Amino acid sequence: MSAGHSGALAGQVLLITGAAGGLGSELAKQAAAAGATVVLAGKRVRALERVYDDIAAAGGPEPAIYPINLEGATPAEFEVLADTLAQQCGRLDALIHAAASFSGLTPLESLPADDWLRSLQVNLNAPFALTQACLPLLRAAQVTAYLCLMMKHESAKHSGMPTASPSSHCVAWSHSGRRSWNIPACAFTHSRRRQCARPCARAPISPRTRS
Repeated sequence: MSAGHSGALAGQVLLITGAAGGLGSELAKQAAAAGATVVLAGKRVRALERVYDDIAAAGGPEPAIYPINLEGATPAEFEVLADTLAQQCGRLDALIHAAASFSGLTPLESLPADDWLRSLQVNLNAPFALTQACLPLLRAAQVTAYLCLMMKHESAKHSGMPTASPSSHCVAWSHSGRRSWNIPACAFTHSRRRQCARPCARAPISPRTRS
């Protein structure tokens, strides 16, 4: 699907959940800039379309949009997603879970049970079920990878709240070695605002491989 494009990820297909969010959208744009065909998954279609347009305007491979709401998605729906990828993309080289549900740091007695259950569904159950559904495709591509988003925090001097460090990065391990990227902008998203006292400096993604 990315014929005619070059880059470190040329010819590869990436599925990114939460692709309309601050982190997911930046990862999608940078992956497309590296030559990947990106499947943008999320519940906000108009926001996904804006990411789509940004990628197209930048000359990246044509992405795809897959609307899905992880809050209510079932294992059967994830199987349909995986089948659709197999039929329309023919492969899947990486699965990135960028969707998140976080209502803020709240005392236990003040946390609505619905918020707790929603967080478990979006942050734990959905990634498990989606990964399970996509495993056959990932194995067929022989690029089984484990992606970890690692955030390093420091304490703000005056507020005592954690602030995201510019050294935040994500690391993926695959059969071909270790690849890491700097996380864009420290993507100061709505979730990050609930945790961090102040934004950090922007930093572009820069792929680098280390065996």
